[in-house]
This record gives sequence, structure tokens and C-alpha cells, in this order.
Amino acid sequence: MDIKYYFESADVVILPYRDFSAQSGPGNIALAFEKPLIVSAVGGLSELVLDKKVIFTAKNSVELASKIKLVFSEKGLLKKLSADSKKLKKQLSWENISKKTINLYKELL
Repeated sequence: MDIKYYFESADVVILPYRDFSAQSGPGNIALAFEKPLIVSAVGGLSELVLDKKVIFTAKNSVELASKIKLVFSEKGLLKKLSADSKKLKKQLSWENISKKTINLYKELL
């Protein structure tokens, strides 16, 4: 599938949603590829980043532009955001979630 080439080629994934009330397929794919994310502050998108300084107000293109500039100008930030995505990828993995679910059931029983 060609989609992997887009994610592999990307330096950062930007999710400029104006309105959002579901799970982000592109956001979760970006985490799978350990890509840094810049997201708008709608729905659960902010849960896809650990460093909250890459979250911008929806519909605010000036703020979005400043976040993009920040990510590429602040030394080490792009690398840190990639590491954050790697960490979230592990936390949100099926293996980790299933272990937590099993442990919860054991506690309840």
C-alpha cells in the first residue's frame, strides 16, 4: 500500500482538524511510524502528543504556522517529539492495552 511511503517520507504529521469527535486514523498511523505530531485542540487529538506546546487552537492558522516554525527551529524538539510518539505507540499498543484489561478483570474478580 502506498500510504506507508507518505508517512515514511514525512518529517512531521499535522492534523489541523476544525471539529473532531472520533479517533484519528491518520494520528494513530503517525504514531505507528513514530512521527512527530502537531494537532489542533479538538476532540481527543491532544492525547496523541505528550508535549502540549505542539497543540494549537482549531481554525487559527497563525497559531498553526507558529507551531510548525517552532518544531523546525527549536533544537532537538523534532527528535523529542518522535521519541514521544514512540512512547505513546508502546503505551497504546494492543499488547499493552490487553495486559491492562486482563489485570483490571483480575482485580474485579
